[in-house]
Amino acid sequence: MKELLHTPWSDVITLLSFADNQDAEGYGVEAAQRREIMCTWEDGVSQKEFYLSQKEGLQASASAEIWRVDYEGEKFAEFNGIRYRVIRSFPSSFDCLTLMLAEVTR
Repeated sequence: MKELLHTPWSDVITLLSFADNQDAEGYGVEAAQRREIMCTWEDGVSQKEFYLSQKEGLQASASAEIWRVDYEGEKFAEFNGIRYRVIRSFPSSFDCLTLMLAEVTR
């Protein structure tokens, strides 16, 4: 069976940033700020990216290409209900960034 081609910029990724807030008793409460943006999602990463992430003790498992203006330095993202840590970001073209992602396990 022939595999269907994936349409670029047809996926939605949620970028997460966390701000420490205090509850009524003065304890820290972690509240996530969530932003949905369009991306091109790729399951899996290149062999080079996989081994670079292993050196850092992480396991890169996916990547997302996003518009540079949409990224505000978030360290976490969600896609299809799975949370990922942003391992690194790098320019992939003039207006785009690629986010290398590692699945967060509890």
